[in-house]
Amino acid sequence: MWEEKPEYQKVRGVLFLVYIGLISLAILAYSVLKSDYIYILGWIGGLLIFGIACTIYGIIAIGFAKTIFAMLKFFDRKRDRK
Repeated sequence: MWEEKPEYQKVRGVLFLVYIGLISLAILAYSVLKSDYIYILGWIGGLLIFGIACTIYGIIAIGFAKTIFAMLKFFDRKRDRK
């Protein structure tokens, strides 16, 4: 089985964010050309909410991962003492 390296996961994550950014920029440019200010404000607000949600999710996920790794280290130490 092909083993996935952490570097590839980072690259894939960055490419995903770039892809979302390009799509939203294209829609924003289309809205500017049509000059519908409601669309423009909606997309800017949507991107802000999406960014805030991703940040909160990232903080929670990192904290959760650190907690799990700390627990695993603790149990490994307990097992080594026996």
